Order: sequence, then C-alpha cells, then structure tokens
Amino acid sequence: MPIFRALLTATAVTTLTTASIFTYQTRHSRVLPLPPPPSSSSSSSPSAPSSSSSLPTASDPLFTSPHFLRLNPHSNPPTSDICIRRVKLSQIKRELREKGALATAFTQGVFGGRGFGLQRVYLSRKYKTPENARTQLWEARQLLTCEYPMGAVVTDHFEVVGRGEEVVLVRCGDSPKRQGVRGSDGLFEISVAGVGEGEVEFRLKSVFWRGEGKVREGEGGPMGATVQWAHRVYDKVLMESGVRNCLR
Repeated sequence: MPIFRALLTATAVTTLTTASIFTYQTRHSRVLPLPPPPSSSSSSSPSAPSSSSSLPTASDPLFTSPHFLRLNPHSNPPTSDICIRRVKLSQIKRELREKGALATAFTQGVFGGRGFGLQRVYLSRKYKTPENARTQLWEARQLLTCEYPMGAVVTDHFEVVGRGEEVVLVRCGDSPKRQGVRGSDGLFEISVAGVGEGEVEFRLKSVFWRGEGKVREGEGGPMGATVQWAHRVYDKVLMESGVRNCLR
C-alpha cells in the first residue's frame, strides 16, 4: 500500500515533532486489535455494517461481510484494528443527540477536520481532475457538510459502500473506478453507539488486505510493524478530528 505507507509515515513523523501535545489530546482514545477472521468461511454474511453496543468477542462482523469475502477471494490475512473513544452524552451537541445525526457529524469531522487535511491535499494534488472534481468530495467545506450517502466518493480513494443510522462503511485503498479485486484494499467503518448510561462510544474500525494473488503462508497482513504503528497514530488523529466536530 504505497499511498498509505507514505501518508501514514509522514503523519507519524509530523506528529512526533509535537509528541507531548499529541499525547495529551489523544489520551482518551484506545487502539485495539480486531478479533481475527474465522479460520473457515462463515455462513453468515450480513448485508449491512453492524454497530452493537458491545465489542465482538468472536470474529469481527467485517470479516464475514459480503465486501470482505468477495474482495479477498484468496482469504489473505488482513491488518486490522479499532480505535475507541468514549464521551459523556452531556458533552455532545444537543442537535446531534437525535438518532442518525451523530454518526453523520462524526464522519464529517473525520474527513473534513484537520486530521485528514494532509492526506486530502496529497490525494487532491495527485488524483483530482476536472471530471472527478464535479462528482467527488475534495474540499473541507464539502466534507464537513456531506451526509455521506451510499456511493459518495472522497478524494477518489474512499467510497461509501454501507450506510446505517449509526454506521458509515467506506471502501478504501484504491480508486473507486476499480470496483473488482485490488492489489491493496480496505474497509474503514466509522460508527457510534450508546454504551451504559449517559455515554457514547465513537469507533474507527480498519481492515486492510491484499486482494490479488495468494499471500505466502506465514507472510501475514499487508502492513509491517512500522506502518502499523503509524496507522495507530493516524487512527487517533482522525478520532480527535471526528469527535471534536460533535462536542459542544
């Protein structure tokens, strides 16, 4: 994943220059591994992303989703994680406490906030054309107001492929023009859920894999240790941007 490696490494290096500030601002976020995919194909293939109030203890639903099963035909091992942050409901803007509004505002903050800014500029310079400028989302003002319906495309690299009241599921890793199996592919689930009394949990779930060709046994997921570390840093940056857009 050359684009992800370059962007994540650049983000991590930039973050290190302000490490103390970053640590303080993201201290409430946790990044955890996702429960691994099942060793054999599951008969359950949900048609929409899931957002239950408790984290799965078995294999995560993304690994049995139609997207993952269809686009990972060789069952190659993924690199995956989930970033979590809990916030008191009293800290959330009142207008966002309606069902469905919070997930949209969270997604708007993830893509329209400062955290995604470096990646947005990079992708704009590399992939923006007069044609896709008319049909895709490129500017921060667009990203901060979009409702993220099915089929919405962000910077020619993120396409909304699943939508629920509390979940936005995005395919990433390459241009949406490539609808079939890709060399590098991924799913990015942005969701919110009520947990306990008076608390909301914000979640960023990521799954990356190689779609083309069978990975050699023992090779593992597409990201090495350094890139995984950089991705965890980026998870927290995006989480901070998304949550800030929802706070009073």
